[in-house]
Amino acid sequence: MKEEPMEYVIPDIPELHQRVLDRLLAASADGSEGLTTDELAAAVGLPPTRENVEIRRVLRELIEYGIPVCSGRRGFHMPSDPADVDRTTTSLRGRIHQIELRVLSLERAKDQWFHNN
Repeated sequence: MKEEPMEYVIPDIPELHQRVLDRLLAASADGSEGLTTDELAAAVGLPPTRENVEIRRVLRELIEYGIPVCSGRRGFHMPSDPADVDRTTTSLRGRIHQIELRVLSLERAKDQWFHNN
């Protein structure tokens, strides 16, 4: 039996944000493992772009509104349990660490490049 999508309405959020949230909730109820930014853009009537900046902005802002939008290998999804949120935050922390390492390496490379040339 198909689960009914959870309704979650946040007062005073833009209509686009509510449409994205509704699509994520419906996908979760259908058992989806996640939606890509292309799929989300198409579902809410936005043209897919190379980076889907608008959809990514909406997803980020939904999290800022207190909606726990998770991400995984398949795309963005609503969490099925607290451990799902933990997996996403662990993944994000790992990405932060990798970015910090790249920043440090780039700064060292800059110093070597410009002091040796």
